[in-house]
Amino acid sequence: MPKKEEFDYELQKHLEKEIPELLMPIKPSLDEIVCGFLKTFDVFVKPSSLAKRDPLGDAVTGGVLGAINPYAIAVDQGLKSQNRMERNQKVTEWIQWKQWALSHPEFLDYKQNILFKYEDEAYEIKELSRTPKMKERIAECKAKYYKNRNIRNKVVLAVGLIVVITIVVFVTVVSIQSV
Repeated sequence: MPKKEEFDYELQKHLEKEIPELLMPIKPSLDEIVCGFLKTFDVFVKPSSLAKRDPLGDAVTGGVLGAINPYAIAVDQGLKSQNRMERNQKVTEWIQWKQWALSHPEFLDYKQNILFKYEDEAYEIKELSRTPKMKERIAECKAKYYKNRNIRNKVVLAVGLIVVITIVVFVTVVSIQSV
């Protein structure tokens, strides 16, 4: 068993799968809170970021299109330029709506309400995990996880030994036959 200080990612995932009611909620980001606030005003915009340019992909596309038809490069660049303009427009629109929401007098209360709900849900889950019945369930799940992990480790070790023995026998047989 690992030390208490160590964090076992696989064990955590196993517990989340076996006891989903202990799955902690994800704290909403500011952008998610802004989106929710804007939806209350029937504004449905999403955060948009500029996609990173792929110069190698652009070069390959340009080279292939240039080999096929020189005019295709111009069309491809025009389409990319149009896509960039649309992305920039969406980014600008998002920034404007986000600024509007952040400066709205009701936003701070809305944000605090969302964060309080998150904190309440997280607190309830922590309290649930401290009940004797849940502690027992967690202990059972941990025991099952460690038992399965030990079996899996033994199987891997056995398969590894079989492979090594097979290789040693094969090399020995080949070296005996070559003499």
